[in-house]
Amino acid sequence: MPRLTTIQRDSIALPANGLMIFNSTTNDSELNVGTPSVANWIGTKKPAFPMIYSDSGISELITSGAASLAASDLTVSPSKGSFLASFNAQMSGATYTTSSFDSSIGVTHLKNLYNELTAYAGGQPHGLTFGSGETLAPGVYDVAGGPSIAGILTLAGGTATANPIFIIRATGAFTTSVGTKVLLTGNAKPENIYWVCGAAMSTAANTIMKGTMLGGGAGAGAVSLGADSELEGRLFTRLGAITLGANVLINSPIENNPVNLGTLATFAMWSSSGGVSDVATATTNGDAGTAAGVLSMTGMHTGTAYPAGTQGGTVSNISTTTYSIFVNGIEIENSRRTVKLEKSLISLQTMVTVATDNTPVEVRWSVDKGSATLTNRFFSLVRAEH
Repeated sequence: MPRLTTIQRDSIALPANGLMIFNSTTNDSELNVGTPSVANWIGTKKPAFPMIYSDSGISELITSGAASLAASDLTVSPSKGSFLASFNAQMSGATYTTSSFDSSIGVTHLKNLYNELTAYAGGQPHGLTFGSGETLAPGVYDVAGGPSIAGILTLAGGTATANPIFIIRATGAFTTSVGTKVLLTGNAKPENIYWVCGAAMSTAANTIMKGTMLGGGAGAGAVSLGADSELEGRLFTRLGAITLGANVLINSPIENNPVNLGTLATFAMWSSSGGVSDVATATTNGDAGTAAGVLSMTGMHTGTAYPAGTQGGTVSNISTTTYSIFVNGIEIENSRRTVKLEKSLISLQTMVTVATDNTPVEVRWSVDKGSATLTNRFFSLVRAEH
């Protein structure tokens, strides 16, 4: 076997593929795995490039964002090739706190909602009667007295605005005729519709309503739905009882709301001062509660029932943390792991391919809520080729 220095080796004209020499400069046997015109000398005792790249850390790393961020000391930049990527760490502190519902806070939040809706500017006058084929565009409508709906009323949301708002405000009691229907077109949505009255609100039998009905703004304001009526929305009152007739169906919207409902966002029925009750044949989807009165839910109820005097508290919840391996900013398919534990040992392993030298390979992580901490972490790349 020829014994050559690196300079002597590189001066060989057109070295044959498979030619082996002993490099006295590196004290290693080398094999030309390239072509005569483009030699590629690989050491037989040690590679011409590192076989292992690694990074580690023991200090606490804390993240509190839902966006996937690179762990500050878990990035390596190897030469090109294929690698087995491995990551191990200890995770802790993945918790967040929430406050449970409190009756007194519900009263405050309904008051705030009423004030927000009545403060909307730009109200245009409207007569006492709605419906009978009428179509309303988005906006704020003010009624001096007790409004009523008969026949069909269409709320036309159009397509120009994603979430058009309809607010109908009245000083008197609100009523509907038997068989009244409120229809929505375009982008009109139940969560963007608010009927606000200073007094009582009631629907006759077989009424189809859309939106949140808020009564009792300026005085006694009982709210009720007549038999066989349907409401896609909510029933709220600041002062008065809420009652449902036979076969009534209420579906509380679960989408985002354009106004601040606070803790009442999940409610289908809430009275700040009055009883709340249904009947055996009624169906209510959404929370129900009262701050002062009797709560009686005997029908089909999907949601939580909050009787008067419900006291809130702080609840500890476990966060969800997510970990992935990225090459040059692109997540490696199937490398993601999701953990919903307060404490855990995290382990990732996947194959990665680095196309060019010094391409960053890193571990990224995120937490859905609250914060999480990583300690005793180790990230390595082991070359899977010679």
